[in-house]
Amino acid sequence: MNLRGSFILAAFLLGALLGLWQGAKVQVGVVDLDRIMTESPRALAADRELAAKYEEISQRIEEELAVLSGDERAARESEAFGEYLQLKMDLEGLLTQAIDQAIDEVKRKRGIQVVVHRDAVKLGGVDITDDVIRFLE
Repeated sequence: MNLRGSFILAAFLLGALLGLWQGAKVQVGVVDLDRIMTESPRALAADRELAAKYEEISQRIEEELAVLSGDERAARESEAFGEYLQLKMDLEGLLTQAIDQAIDEVKRKRGIQVVVHRDAVKLGGVDITDDVIRFLE
């Protein structure tokens, strides 16, 4: 082992020993994203907005298709579907950012080092789902 490798190993061992000596405890937070999506007012509002836009697009396209030819109909349906998908991606992106921000804030306030999805944890962890939902209100 070269001098650099020895130094890295010594630094690692020293850090580990100091962590044990100080009684360092790593807290793992768990979050249930399914609950956030079904209980968070922000997620529910995004769902309502998307459903309303879908209805609006559906009604508009139904009226337009009545006067279009076959090729024009297919193109217009495709365009409307693309419009809907873009809105869906935009809303999901904004919601994902808000959820990530809420998780980060709760993690920071509670002194949690790691947050994982509830499905990945069999036992243990601190459930922060309710705090995240409250933060999203």
